[in-house]
Amino acid sequence: MAPEILLNKGHGKPVDWWCLGILLYEMLAGIDPFNDDDPMAIYQKILKGKVKFPRSFDKNAKSLVKHLLVADLTKRYGNLKGGTKDICNHRFYKNKNSGLDFKKLAKK
Repeated sequence: MAPEILLNKGHGKPVDWWCLGILLYEMLAGIDPFNDDDPMAIYQKILKGKVKFPRSFDKNAKSLVKHLLVADLTKRYGNLKGGTKDICNHRFYKNKNSGLDFKKLAKK
């Protein structure tokens, strides 16, 4: 859950960007970024916003995930002045191994 949901501040598109960060992390690390056996500890970790990355985590992916998992909505990628362009233009998507052509994707 995004911090704003935990704090009952409502939600909008920034929650989706938070979820994208969670999904990217889980797909690349094989575990969720705020993993803990205690649900309350998970909530505390989410609110603190401290994410630990495995050593093998791709540096470009790490950068994107860090920009998406920002508790402050005004600083979270996707919710900044550049909107989705901040995400689409991130160096993670320019990488040969994870390259994604958004124009081709839109054309299917």
